[in-house]
Parts: sequence; C-alpha cells; structure tokens
Amino acid sequence: MDAPEQADRLLAAGTTAPAPRSDALVFFGATGDLAYKKIFPALQNMLRRGNLEVPVIGVAKSGWGLEQLRARGRDSLAEHGGGVDESMFAKLTERLRYIDGDYQDPATFAALRQALQGARSPLHYLPYRPASSMMWCRTWLSQVARRTLASFSKSHSAVI
Repeated sequence: MDAPEQADRLLAAGTTAPAPRSDALVFFGATGDLAYKKIFPALQNMLRRGNLEVPVIGVAKSGWGLEQLRARGRDSLAEHGGGVDESMFAKLTERLRYIDGDYQDPATFAALRQALQGARSPLHYLPYRPASSMMWCRTWLSQVARRTLASFSKSHSAVI
C-alpha cells in the first residue's frame, strides 16, 4: 500500500498518521528583512533548545555566497537575537547552506534539490505576500510536474 492509500485509510478510520519528522529546513527570502529580524534569531533559539538538528538551506536572489549569508546571520543575531551565542552560531554555520537564484529559474530548484541531498521530508518556509507565494508555487509545481512526467514517460513509454 502506498502512502496516499495509507493516508486515505487512516482518514476514513478517523485517525491520522504521525507527520514525518522534517529532515531539512528550507527558508526562502534568506537575505531579506524578515530573515534578518526574525528567522536568524529563531534559528539560534531552536538550536539552544535542541530543536534544530537538520540542514538549514537559505534561498534568495541577491548575488551572495554562503559567507555573506553567514555574516548577515551574525549581524542579525547581534542586533535582533539578544547577541551572538558563539557556540550556537558555530552549530548554525555547520548546518547552513545557501542557494542564490531566481524563483522562476528551474536551475534554482535543481540546485535546491542537490542541496537537500536526498532529504525526504524537508520543511519549506515561504515568508512572502500571497502574490509572490503564488509565483513560487507555480514554478515549484511545474518542476514537480516535469520530473513526474519524465519519470512516467520512462516507465510507460508505449503510452506516450
């Protein structure tokens, strides 16, 4: 029985399966104001509580590299996180990855897929107004559909 069938049976029985534990955290807008004021301080607090044991992948289109994002994170914690906890910041920098790219460019999502390194249940955080979120969703769904169709055509080439 595949996962959707199992979920349908559990829902029909009035129960739900426990949600799989996230094995990566992807946050979009990694170089923006919300990340600067709220996300980096929250990540430091999650580390303090022992609630962040997964890779953290920031995605944005800023022309930055990982070192610039780390510096931005440090500045964020100094200004909005109650100060930089050096041991927690070291843990964060070990986990932190960065993808620089346009959300309408399939190469951005290919790079994200590569950075996820086989994660099966990544958590995606989209801190955008609805119009931007819709653009992201359309692009992401088109990438999922393209991969699904490519996989389907390989296994069902006579149908296509």
